[in-house]
Amino acid sequence: MKNLNQAGTPSPLGVSVQNDGVNFAIFSRNATRVRLELFDNPQDSKASKIIDFDPKLNRTGDVWHVCLKAIKHGQLYAYRVDGPYDPKAGHRFNFNKLLVDPCATAITKLFPWDFDLARGYNSSVPDSDLVLSTVDNAAASPKCVVTLEKYEWQADRSPRQPWSKTIIYETHLRGFSIHPSSGVEHPGTYQGLIEKIPYLKDLGVTAVELLPYLNLMTAR
Repeated sequence: MKNLNQAGTPSPLGVSVQNDGVNFAIFSRNATRVRLELFDNPQDSKASKIIDFDPKLNRTGDVWHVCLKAIKHGQLYAYRVDGPYDPKAGHRFNFNKLLVDPCATAITKLFPWDFDLARGYNSSVPDSDLVLSTVDNAAASPKCVVTLEKYEWQADRSPRQPWSKTIIYETHLRGFSIHPSSGVEHPGTYQGLIEKIPYLKDLGVTAVELLPYLNLMTAR
């Protein structure tokens, strides 16, 4: 079912509120097809609404985008992205797999999370990495949650660190401090990361980038 309300804009990535609706934007340079699926419940295996992106209207450069009306806070969504399945060339597109938005600000709870169903390859055959899986993992995959709140930065200002002196530390939020050896009072949390700031500064780090597709900020 195709239901493109408007073309949308390529920036910013993720979900953002526009004057005439909510904009969805996701990056994929080698995708040949992108689908946005909306869900009513976290365990649903079927989408309540499907939006197939038109590459002529809903793609700018390497960003696929669409703007939808009547989207509210709490709406569940995920993507399917098609393209070449050629592991030797670094391509592992699989339209059978539901994908979490890498820029999502929240995803649903889903326990237990069966990672086997999320594998893009067929692990039951020889040379499994080279054989595409045909199993649909929608029911066993968490869904992204639309959050429409705008954060109030108040008087906070950018440190204005020049790029030539910027050292970025890329980490997984929970994994960074969850082990007892981290020595923090709030392991696996944002507060735990804050507690480690002096350690990061001693390393010479000037900025921290959290891997959004691994940070399980749960809702519902």
